[in-house]
Amino acid sequence: MASISLVKEIEIVGLYGAQLRPCSVCDITDLGQKLEREQAGEATDAARRDSDAAYAIAVAVFSRYGTDVRVRLTPVDSPRGVWLALRHRLGGGLQVIANGRKVGHEPQAVIAALS
Repeated sequence: MASISLVKEIEIVGLYGAQLRPCSVCDITDLGQKLEREQAGEATDAARRDSDAAYAIAVAVFSRYGTDVRVRLTPVDSPRGVWLALRHRLGGGLQVIANGRKVGHEPQAVIAALS
């Protein structure tokens, strides 16, 4: 009888810059690359910090658990982000929820919470 492993889940709530892309037909003139450069230059320092921290957490978690973990990035200003902030009493800055519980935002704290 095969065993079913539990999927580990983390949700990283923070500020993330919007990524707008043209359709594939409009992108013939490399408009998508131009938009990416322009949007990267307009991102706030907080959005850059949160994105960098989320990337570090994801790399650490995937290197430890591989495909047995699901990572979800949730903008704090989205309806789900607001709901999570109220439900888990999240403070400012990057926040991480691992398997339904608020944990520290350092990669090692997230890995420990998933163990």
